[in-house]
Amino acid sequence: MADTNPPAPVGMAPDPARCPQCGAVVACGVLASTHSAASVRCWCFDWPHLPASARLGAGACLCPDCLRAALAAAGVAIDGTAADPG
Repeated sequence: MADTNPPAPVGMAPDPARCPQCGAVVACGVLASTHSAASVRCWCFDWPHLPASARLGAGACLCPDCLRAALAAAGVAIDGTAADPG
């Protein structure tokens, strides 16, 4: 079943539990933790880093599909990394 919850409307704060690009639910390990952020790892920490210029203004975590697309659009190689779907 498709997720029917769209991203936040323009001018509204993004929901940190939803991808700001597609509205999909995002399971961020850091946000979900009750421990200090310094001791918690999220799934995305194992992925290549998205350049700051590509993530400015996002305001929330991207889902795996949108993060993979953003990495590709930024020219970041994902072959052989945790972001590689194959």
